[in-house]
Amino acid sequence: MIKNNDKKRNDLFLGAVLFLAAAVLFLGQHVFREKGAAIQVLVKDEEFGTYPLSEDQEIPIGEGNILAISGGEAFMKWADCPDKLCIHQGKISHTGETIACLPNRVTVRVISGAASNVDSIAG
Repeated sequence: MIKNNDKKRNDLFLGAVLFLAAAVLFLGQHVFREKGAAIQVLVKDEEFGTYPLSEDQEIPIGEGNILAISGGEAFMKWADCPDKLCIHQGKISHTGETIACLPNRVTVRVISGAASNVDSIAG
């Protein structure tokens, strides 16, 4: 029969192992992410344009949104939607990151410069 102290020690060991595994996965996901080369803008599920992250610019999207690229990062500078969640999503610069403005049906996605055989849904 296992003593109560042994159960506590085993539980602590299991917790420490799970914590370390989660920390390694988290750091690996954030440290080894690929910097994107460009952003792809979709409006109502149709491509609006593709813009390099290396060139600072402001891009008016429709009548209600302004997308800014500055210092290799893209962010929504202005939006006329009521909740402004797209503005609060912050800056994106790594492949696969997105900004979405649901009321205006605008999606901004960071893409890599390399050609890929993987479709856009699988990423």
